[in-house]
Formats: sequence, structure tokens, C-alpha cells
Amino acid sequence: MIKDSGREKLSDKKFDSPVSQEKFINKLFERLVALKVEFKNVDFSYCIFDAAYLRNCTFKDCNLTGCRFINSNLSGCNFNGCKFDYASFDKTQVDNDILDVGCPGPENLRLKFARSLRLNYQQIGDAKSANKAIGIELQATEDHLYKASLPLS
Repeated sequence: MIKDSGREKLSDKKFDSPVSQEKFINKLFERLVALKVEFKNVDFSYCIFDAAYLRNCTFKDCNLTGCRFINSNLSGCNFNGCKFDYASFDKTQVDNDILDVGCPGPENLRLKFARSLRLNYQQIGDAKSANKAIGIELQATEDHLYKASLPLS
């Protein structure tokens, strides 16, 4: 009835060189460290980053679907062309430009992404970023409700 999820736990690891075309699917990274590392076309789907320290890293065309960022530091990171569907953030330092480049396309996913970041920014006391996130959250909610109210054709 209950099976092992197959999630591999990687504790106290460090990326110290560029990473490209790799797959790290369904991993639990505890205390992962990377400083000024470029990640290109890396699949991090369904990973958990717990107490990760990823400063000034660049993520290009990475898949971060379903990722959870908990008690982590992503300050100075750039995310270009990354997929954040179903990603969540909890007590994580992350620059608010992620709202400009990381929001998923469908309004229901954009709503959840912005809400998670709004709550995250509130937890860490970043009112300016929380306000930016709530603007996106409200617009996504309006778009979603408007589409739901259209008659079926």
C-alpha cells in the first residue's frame, strides 16, 4: 500500500563548477551550497532545498517544477527561462525580480506562485516584495475568475 518515494537525501554538498544538462529529480538537498555557479538546462523537478545557500547563481532554462525552497538563501540569483510550476517558498531570501521572470503562464499557477512568494516575503519581513507579489496575485486572481465566468462555447 505505501511505497518508498525514491527521494534521495543529499546533505552538506557543494556545487563548485558550472552544471549543464543534468537531472536531479526528486532530491532532498540539505544545506546545499553554491556560489556564483551557472546552472543551464538542469532538471530539479520536485526537489526540496532545505537550508540551501545558493548565492549569486545563474539558472538558465532550468526546470524547477514542484520545488520547495525552505529556509534558504537565493540572494543575487538570476532565473532566465526557468519553469516554476507548483514551486513554493518558505522563509527563503530571494530577490523579487523572480516575479518578473519566473511566473508561470497559466493564471491559476501564476496565482499560486505569487501567493507563495507573498507569504514568503511576509515571513522574512520584506514588505516591498510582498506588495509586489500581491499585485501579481490579485491580477492573476482577476484573470482566473474572469475566464471562469465566460460562457462555454
